[in-house]
Amino acid sequence: MRAIAAAIAIIASTASSATAADIEIHDLRAELGVTPGPRSIDEDYTAGTGSTRPTGSASYKSNASPCIDLYVGFAGGTLHDHGFVYGFGLDAARGQINPRFTGSGALSYATLLPELRVGYGYAFNTSFHIEVTPFLGYGLAATEWSDNGSKTTGYGTALVYGVLVGGYARMGEGWSLGGNAGFQGGMANVSVTNDQTHGQSDLTLQSGGLVAHIGVGYQF
Repeated sequence: MRAIAAAIAIIASTASSATAADIEIHDLRAELGVTPGPRSIDEDYTAGTGSTRPTGSASYKSNASPCIDLYVGFAGGTLHDHGFVYGFGLDAARGQINPRFTGSGALSYATLLPELRVGYGYAFNTSFHIEVTPFLGYGLAATEWSDNGSKTTGYGTALVYGVLVGGYARMGEGWSLGGNAGFQGGMANVSVTNDQTHGQSDLTLQSGGLVAHIGVGYQF
């Protein structure tokens, strides 16, 4: 009987150690990093009263600088060694585009959109875990566009999607530090009516590439 009791005690101790990697995630997070800017632009142009070019369509490749990106949101989940994680927040990005062969120079590009993240988490111990989270965002987009050398800002909508792989370490007193990286693709539809020529450009901007952030969180 004593041997059985000792075996039960050992099993209980082992089970206790196995569950030691349990983590409750209910964090406010702020992340700063980079996302890809538009790499190609399709334009449907309608000539205005002051236009110097005819109505028509054109496509441009873009020398896009990475956008500076800020994400603020909530992350949640329960990891019994591993488990379901999720997050939602607001993402803001701003950068420049330089459409080739337009002679327009650098133009501004920006997005502001709610973003949803849903995926899987794994805890190595009670202080460090990783997350793999596909994400989807949809919201507002704005960009400058040039017609006959005159730049005007137009507005529309943006869709982004991708996947992030991140790691987060608990630093004590509720704080955590981490980062993520992955792939982001996206598309924006923006309409720009030039103030001087009154020509209208309906733009479709395609993007895709590396996304990466460093961030800080606070558990409440």
